[in-house]
Amino acid sequence: MGRHVTLGAVVPDEAVHSRNLVDLLLLEDSLPDAELVAARLEEHGLAVKIHRVDSRERFVAALDERSWDVVLSDYNVPSFDGMEALEIAREKRPDMPFIFVTGALGEERAIELLKQGATDYVLKDRLERLGPGVERALRETKEKTKLRRAQEALHASERTLTTLMGNMPGMAVRARTEPPFHFVYASPGARELTGYPPEAFQTELGWSSVVHPDDYAAFLASNAEMRTRGAQRTVRYRIRTRSGETKWVWDRAVGMTDESGKLVYFEGFITDITQQMEAELETQRRVELEQQLIGIVSHDLRNPLNVVMLAASTALTSEDLDPRVTRSLLKIRSAGDRAARMIRDLLDFTQARLGGGIAIERKSANLLDLVHQVVDEAETTHPGRRVKVEHVGGSEGEWDPDRLAQALQNLVVNALRHGTPETDVTVRTSGTDERIVVEVHNHGAPIPEELRARLFRPMQRGSGADRGHRSVGLGLYIVDSIVRGHGGQVDVTSTAEEGTTFRIELSRWTPLVSSRAITLR
Repeated sequence: MGRHVTLGAVVPDEAVHSRNLVDLLLLEDSLPDAELVAARLEEHGLAVKIHRVDSRERFVAALDERSWDVVLSDYNVPSFDGMEALEIAREKRPDMPFIFVTGALGEERAIELLKQGATDYVLKDRLERLGPGVERALRETKEKTKLRRAQEALHASERTLTTLMGNMPGMAVRARTEPPFHFVYASPGARELTGYPPEAFQTELGWSSVVHPDDYAAFLASNAEMRTRGAQRTVRYRIRTRSGETKWVWDRAVGMTDESGKLVYFEGFITDITQQMEAELETQRRVELEQQLIGIVSHDLRNPLNVVMLAASTALTSEDLDPRVTRSLLKIRSAGDRAARMIRDLLDFTQARLGGGIAIERKSANLLDLVHQVVDEAETTHPGRRVKVEHVGGSEGEWDPDRLAQALQNLVVNALRHGTPETDVTVRTSGTDERIVVEVHNHGAPIPEELRARLFRPMQRGSGADRGHRSVGLGLYIVDSIVRGHGGQVDVTSTAEEGTTFRIELSRWTPLVSSRAITLR
């Protein structure tokens, strides 16, 4: 490979890098010495592009033009010494390696040059050291550049993290694992959250000092569960701030262990959730109050309603009633029966939501007898409508007869209400050795597909046209809950051609749930 020693303009960057050459700036007033330097580098196997300058002005211009892979400099240049060249290079290109190539140089002077920032020095009578010296300088510079960039990236990340932590509505912490839970680190958000500066929790205060006394036992219990690396806890509790204010916080932490597996730190984040908790508690109080009111009102309505229905039934037994009076009494009894069902559904719903559950008490019963009982009552309260009963197989089993009759009544009344008035409702039962199926079918407009997906949820109503018979939307919800309480299942199919069929499937002799109180969804 030929030597490249230029005396004129600097070779452009792209030309140098495309040939993968070492871009070298040589401060040397002697052309033969410059040729000798190039020869020694070539003999060592280095591909170099050398730009020689021989004065202060040209040296400064070359440094202003661009950076170089390495600078080689004679120590003695006419009207310009190596020490000044080193100072200029360090000022303009502080990361660029600078190697002196000179004649005799005393030990003290050589040490002084290295202290001032020179990368290395090579004596002209020992130029065989020049190639390895240049390679070493290039390698060290590359490593320093990588290290500097990594440090810059780390510092940038730290600055970003500090900025984020300072602006987040909470604080990041690294805490010790034993009371009083001093912090090894707390982000600036500690001051806004607690009123105390972050460093306070590293010295005089532990986190125990701010946890609300009524929640401290639960807080300790959550920490006791974290004894392995990666174990997590999420807990909500109250704290007392420096000003005496009570706040709710959300605390999520991960356990950190040492090499022996001993838990040494909790690392996590604590944030203020006071507004969310107050809204949640207020909503809970409002729901509980509404449910209590529903229960009280529903219960207190039963007595006067029973009086009305008893009076209507008694009056209907009188002879020689005027037909118009008879029709009015039947309407009163029908409306009372509908109101009674609504009250019963409300009471069941309220009991379940307040934690009492709907009691399922199993005993021997005949499902066919329950069906006939429900059908007779339904036809009595719906004059002019007919409910057909079809049955095959066995009908004995162990169920809660009152609750099962309630579920069947809801389905039959629902079919009468939404079915086409001029068509019959059909109740089909079929029993095998282990199971029994009940189907309640009516003709009429199909249930919309979007409603079917949520039909058994509370407060869902059908889209039928009979608005005078609208319920509170709990009937099917309670049907589903009673059937599930028996270990069974209920579903529905509905098309314009086939009509609507609700299908209940129950275990007969091997109940999945023997006797328990169920909680409605």
